[in-house]
Formats: sequence, structure tokens, C-alpha cells
Amino acid sequence: MVFEHDTLRWAAGWTGNGFIDWNGIHFNGKHQVHPRMVGEVYFRNPTGPGWADPETGSLADDQRVIGRDGRKYGPLARMWGKYRGLYHYGDQAIVSYRVGSTDVLEHPGVVFLESSPKPIFTRTMQLGRREKEMTFVVASEWQPSASAGVVPQDSACTFKTIDNHLCLNVPAGEEPLRFVVWTTLRVAGQTRTLDAIESAIRAKKLDRDLDDFIHGGPPRWPQKLTTKVERRPSNGPFAIDVLTHPEQNPWLAQLRFTGLDFLPGGDAMVVSAWDGDVWLVSGLSRMDVAGADVELTWQRIASGLFQPLGIKVVNGKIFVTCRDQLVILHDLNGDGETDFYECFNSDHQVTEHFHEFAMGLQTDSQGSFYYAKSARHALPAVVPHHGTLLRISPDGSKTDILATGFRAANGVCLNDDGTFVVTDQEGHWNPKTGSTGSPPASSMATCSATTM
Repeated sequence: MVFEHDTLRWAAGWTGNGFIDWNGIHFNGKHQVHPRMVGEVYFRNPTGPGWADPETGSLADDQRVIGRDGRKYGPLARMWGKYRGLYHYGDQAIVSYRVGSTDVLEHPGVVFLESSPKPIFTRTMQLGRREKEMTFVVASEWQPSASAGVVPQDSACTFKTIDNHLCLNVPAGEEPLRFVVWTTLRVAGQTRTLDAIESAIRAKKLDRDLDDFIHGGPPRWPQKLTTKVERRPSNGPFAIDVLTHPEQNPWLAQLRFTGLDFLPGGDAMVVSAWDGDVWLVSGLSRMDVAGADVELTWQRIASGLFQPLGIKVVNGKIFVTCRDQLVILHDLNGDGETDFYECFNSDHQVTEHFHEFAMGLQTDSQGSFYYAKSARHALPAVVPHHGTLLRISPDGSKTDILATGFRAANGVCLNDDGTFVVTDQEGHWNPKTGSTGSPPASSMATCSATTM
């Protein structure tokens, strides 16, 4: 099952051997192609709100940014819904968000009955106080061969259909509410009773209190790896040492590093990698000792991020720029690993173009955050964020465009006088690689927030 946090919807549920086909620039270098599901799809929800507008009850996707291609981008309006983040507890994942004024926790799951090979997809829902009745989408393009239900069966929640969307109404109430909604496909000649499905869900404890999962769990990557620093001669104008990385690791993780920042004290730093990891590297302070044999300790502290290309430690918190959000990494139980991936800001307008990297992360004295978002090569922008320098307010509630026209803005440097330096590879107005085989042209832009 895959959750899309711009619209707070479960985009699809499927089974198969292989998960996805792994095509794309990120995985195998292919351009203009994207990973696709492998296997049999049991439900799908095309792009659109996963919850009805809490004020109007409408599922109309009429408040998001409209791109030049006519499609909708970016998150729902904040008064409609807000993605808060993702909890990890061992191999369990808990999605946290808000709809209107109601807090929601969700846990995806799957169960099988001995009498049937078809999976039953589940969503354990835990809602806080509800000022009025609420409605969410269970499945779109509803098939006659599909079935759905709620556990417990005597729940006050009721199904209804809106424009071919199978939806569930949740009653208003002061007290928290927890239930499990399930979907599956019928199998000819096989009977699966509601009681059997409910028994399977309860046996797997999919109806348990989700608060049990939001305070930190067991380590997911308990091994700490070590490498040796390669000392180089220091009698020249520069002293260069190589901080070797654990290229061979238990998780077969590719370490294509994209950013780094130091923790207070100077002995440790955090580094981000393109494939979605963040690592803690400690032992740096011994490098100050001339000729010392320095061993570094590497701990994988986060994973699953969407192309993290910038990292910054602010007031002891680790902020990471991803293609879809600016996220804060929280260790809730002190074991060093990230238990909660808090979404600080998700204004990012993400299209399917492979090239729109979100590069770098800097802060100013007022606490604002800055990063650069690349464009669609030299093609016209589809969304306002394409090819821009962006600023996020200190509380994460707002994103401003400070400069435009970049093609592949490789990060941003913030100057003391309020100006910025953004390096660009083949800017929109620069010549591309010549026929002589010379390297691509590059450009550097300097801009000031006061003049944009």
C-alpha cells in the first residue's frame, strides 16, 4: 500500500513478486521513465483528495495549484488537511495527519484467510475529537467484484458512494474513535464471512491502540559499522584526508552522498544520501591529532526519504530537504535511530519530471530555511516552483519564491549581507554542450531577497 501525503489518500494496494520495476534515473539511470507497480492491483485511488473537505463535504480537488498541463499539484489547503509525518516502530508504519481540526493516525495492514488466496487490505484508523461528520475515500473505480467492511461490525461508521468513490462516513463525537476498514476482491466459489474476516483482523491485532507505536520502537538497523580514515600528506598547501564510507553494508545501501552538517562538539556529523538514507558519523575529533590512526563509526539513523539532497542541524534538530518535503528527524527513545519523520513543510510542488531535484539547505538569522529547486531541463515550467530559489518561514507554514529561471540549481549559499549565490548547470539562457565535446557550460547567479 502506498500513501500520498499531498492529498492524504492511499493511492493503491497491490501484491506481487518484485514490488516495483525499479526503472528511473534514481535506480538504473534511465530518463523519462518512472517505477511502476508489479503485480495485481486490488484497489486504486486516482489523484484527488483522500478526505472530503471538512467544511463542505466535497471531494472536488479545487484548491490546489493547477499546472500548465492542467493537473493539480502540491498539498491540500491547510484548513482542509495537513500531513504531520510518519512513525516507525520496527517494521510497522503509522501515518499521522490532521483533517480540519481532527487528528488522525493510520496503520496499513494485510491479512489472509486459509480459505482464500486473495489478500484483505486493512486500514486501522484512530481519530480524535470530531466537530462534525467526516468522510474519507476507501476506494475509487469501485468494482462489482470487490467488497469492503468495518471492524467492529457494529461501528457507527457507514459506507456511501460519491461519484464512483466508495467512501466511509465517520460520525461526529467528543471521544476518540478507533476502527479497521478493509477491502478485498471476491473469489468465485469461495465464501468469506464478515465474522471470519473480523476474527482474522483481531487475531493479527490490527485493531490495537496505535498510541503504542508512537513513542519509539526497537532498532531497525542495530549494526554500527566502522571504517578507517585514509591520511594523506599534509606538507602541501592543503591537507586532505579521505573519510572512507561503508560501501559494503548489511542493507546493500548505496552511499551516494548529497549533504552534510556537523553536530555540536565537532566529533560527529550527519550525512544524507540520494537513495533516501541519513547516517551519523562519529569519531571526527581524533583527526585533530597529527598522525593518529582514526576509526569512524557509521550508524544508519533514517531511511526511506524521497531523494534527500540537503541537511542542516538547527538547535539540535536534524532537518533534511527532500523532493517532497522538509522533514525533521526525531529519535523518541534515545537509541540514535529516527522514530518519527516529522513533516515541517510540504509545500513542494512535485511533478513526475525526473529532473526537479530539491538542492541544499541553509538558514538565516531569523530562522528561515532556503533551498533551490531544479527545472525541467530547459523546458517551460509546469508549476511555479520549477527552477526557483525558495524560502520557508521559521514555523514552516509558508513558502516564498525568491528567484526563478534556474535549470539545475546545485544548492544555495547564503551571504551575511542578505544575498545568495546559486550555482546552475546549463542555465536556461546558456548554450548547451558544443559539438566539440567540451564540458557543459555552467552559470552562477547572485540574487538578493530584497530585490526579488
